[in-house]
Amino acid sequence: MGKIVAQRHPRHRRLSLLATSLLLASAVHAQEAAYRLDIPAQPLDQALNALAGQTGRRILFATDIAEGQRAPALRGSLTIEQALQRLLSGSNLTMQKTDDGSYTVSAQGGGGAMGLDMMTVVDNQLGTITENTKSYTPGVIASATKLVLTPRETPQTVTVVTRQHMDDFNLTNVDMVMDQTPGISRTTFSRERNSYYARGFPITNYQYDGIPIQNNSAYASGFNTSDTIMYDRIEVIKGASGLTTGAGTPGATLNFVRNKADL
Repeated sequence: MGKIVAQRHPRHRRLSLLATSLLLASAVHAQEAAYRLDIPAQPLDQALNALAGQTGRRILFATDIAEGQRAPALRGSLTIEQALQRLLSGSNLTMQKTDDGSYTVSAQGGGGAMGLDMMTVVDNQLGTITENTKSYTPGVIASATKLVLTPRETPQTVTVVTRQHMDDFNLTNVDMVMDQTPGISRTTFSRERNSYYARGFPITNYQYDGIPIQNNSAYASGFNTSDTIMYDRIEVIKGASGLTTGAGTPGATLNFVRNKADL
């Protein structure tokens, strides 16, 4: 009887290794988070600031290399690297990711060296500034979880009334904003005193720029009629917030994010 000899197939092994490599590469690529961006065409330094605000990622660049350069508009779902590549297209600048997850932008051939006296660090833990974005939705917020996330990624129901919304609908005081917010009702005690309700519970949790404050709207005369011109946006986080504030009722939390100077 003839002897059967098993034969090895190096070609099959190479194909298996190639398939494994492609799967690993796909898995790494899938880990890159995509952000829903809405950035108009504008000077490059302002576009980089807007990108950092809408993604919550840190972008470092020397102030002089962005002078006189413009960036195209960005709209749609993009990863941070895709967005940076598009903003820097047509310029002599390149971006590089650092070990801590931030990004540096430098001139090509410059080796990425930057003096500290010319470094701009963009990092906003309050979320996206909505002023001048002409948008009714924010890029990212941080009030609910203390993490910079998009409203879609936030594991609570969040309604945000942006600066553009308040301007377009002439919402000049807090009462008018609450009347425009879904799921919020109010009981009026007098012209300057009322109480807000969400999910059947009175709202007693108030924050300024994410910092809890003591306030009872039913007895705080004038709070409900205070002018909204000072606010960049008003965030309404439905449900309990004791996990991040130390105390909270089941109704909702109101976070008043004030305007910041553009330095």
